[in-house]
Amino acid sequence: SSSPDNVEKQRVEILLRAHIMDTLPEEEFDRIINLAKRIFGATSCAITFIDTERCFVKSGAGLCCTSGLVFPRKLTICNATILKPENSCYVVENSHESEWKDLDVVKNGTVCFYAGVPLTLARANIGTIWLCGDDNSFPNQKKRRSFNEEDQKTLIDLANIVVQTIELRTEKLKAEKEKSGLLLDRLKLLRGINLFSDGLVTWDINTQTIVFVNKGFEEITGFSTK
Repeated sequence: SSSPDNVEKQRVEILLRAHIMDTLPEEEFDRIINLAKRIFGATSCAITFIDTERCFVKSGAGLCCTSGLVFPRKLTICNATILKPENSCYVVENSHESEWKDLDVVKNGTVCFYAGVPLTLARANIGTIWLCGDDNSFPNQKKRRSFNEEDQKTLIDLANIVVQTIELRTEKLKAEKEKSGLLLDRLKLLRGINLFSDGLVTWDINTQTIVFVNKGFEEITGFSTK
């Protein structure tokens, strides 16, 4: 079913399978954020992931957003961004005159401008990449340029790079888990072999060398690979 509740449940499941909520900063994501901040000259820029109730900052740079911070989901503009279509940009040109005017970060002048793009993984918007400007950044509204179509395309491209980074990260974690499982299986096998009183030996046909002997073999022959 595609009811809102089911869509949200599936979205959160995909997010949790990525194993990225509440994790430490990672260079790959920080590099993207620092690049975005330089490109747009934004006051703050961040990559955030959103579960049922929280907005977690995976990577952040600027005055109002640093890595590791957690905000109530309902009190963030990102909560609206994840409802937007894939590869779209949600722009709030003047937050003081928008539906977000009652948010504390808007009322105190921290966020007077916002642009965000949803991060879409497996057709689910699990987070956002966004930037904002404060009142001090744009003292003269007439001088502030609009976030034009090219700007939006650039932010969408950065969002896609973030998603690709998540996918590569997931594959890396999967490979590390499989490798760890194989090592554990080998350790269990070797422990089991050591329980045999009979002598057992492992021979590498490629190098023509003995690579392992159990305790029984050591006791019988006095030979050890150590």
